[in-house]
Amino acid sequence: MKKDFTAQAGERIKFLEKDNRILENQLAQLKKDFTMQNDEFEKLISLKNILIEDLRNSQDKESQKQDDENRKLAILVATLSDEIEELKVKISPDATGFENELSAKNEEIRKLITLQSEQNKMLDESNSQIEVLKAEITDISNRENLLQKDLSDLIIHLREEFLNSRNQLTGKDTEIRRLREQLERQNELTEVVLKSTSGENIAALRLEIDNEFTEDKPLYQIYTQLSVLRKECETLLEEKERIQGNLNATKKNSFSLRDELEKTKNNKIVAKYRLKEFERKIQNLAEDKEEIEIELPKLTKEKNGQAETQEELLEIRA
Repeated sequence: MKKDFTAQAGERIKFLEKDNRILENQLAQLKKDFTMQNDEFEKLISLKNILIEDLRNSQDKESQKQDDENRKLAILVATLSDEIEELKVKISPDATGFENELSAKNEEIRKLITLQSEQNKMLDESNSQIEVLKAEITDISNRENLLQKDLSDLIIHLREEFLNSRNQLTGKDTEIRRLREQLERQNELTEVVLKSTSGENIAALRLEIDNEFTEDKPLYQIYTQLSVLRKECETLLEEKERIQGNLNATKKNSFSLRDELEKTKNNKIVAKYRLKEFERKIQNLAEDKEEIEIELPKLTKEKNGQAETQEELLEIRA
C-alpha cells in the first residue's frame, strides 16, 4: 500500500509541477500579450488624444473636413472599443481555466485530507487491536504457566500414589506368603498325623481336629486370618485395578494437557505473528502519513499561487 501510494503521489506531484509550469508559462505569455495589447492601446489612446487635439486645432477649417475627421475619429474609437472587448474576451477563457484548475487542486487537497483522516483512524484501530493482542498473549502465557504447574503437580501425585500402592501390595503379598507357608506346614503335620494313625482312631482324630477348629484354637485363628487376608488381598487387587484405571485416565488427561499446552504455545506464536503484522501495518501508515504531510503543504502552496494568479487575471479582466 505504501509503495502504491508513494508512486501515485510522486506521479501526481510530477504532473502537478509540470502542469503548474505550463500554467506559469501561459500566464507569462498572457501577461506579455496583455502588455503588448496595452502598449497598442496606449498608442491608440495617444493617437486619439492627438486627433482630438488636432480636431480642436482645426476647428477653423472647413466644416466638411471637420465632419470627415469626426467620422474617422468615431470609427477609430469604435475600432478601439472592439479591440478592447476582444482582449477582454481573450483573457476571460484563460481566467476560467485557472478557476477550474484551482477547483481541481482544491478537490485534490480535500481528498488528501480525507485520506489522512482515514489513515489516522486506521492507525488508532490498529493500536487498539495491538493492545488486545498483547492482553491475549499475556493471558495465553498465564494459562501456559498454569497448565505446566498442573501437569507437574499431577505427575508428582501419580508417582506418590503409585509408590504407596506398590508398597501396600508388597506388604500384603508378604503376609499372604507367610500365612500360606504356615498353613502348608500345618497341613503337612496333619497329613503326618493321619498317616501314622490307625483306621479305628481316624474318627477320634477327626473329632479331635474338629475340637481344635474352634475360635480359641490356633488352627481356627490361622484359618480366620487367612480368610481375612484373602479378602484384603482381593480388596487390594480391586484397589490396584482402580488405581491403574486412574493412572490411565490421568495419563490421558496429561496427554490432553500436553496437547492443550502445545495448542496454547501455537496460539501464542500466531498472536505474536499477528502483533508483528500490525506493527508493520502501523509503520506503513505512519510513513504514508508523513508523505501526505509533506505533499499537502506543496499542494496548498500551489493552490495559493493559482489563487493569486486568478486574482491577477480578474484584475486584468476588470
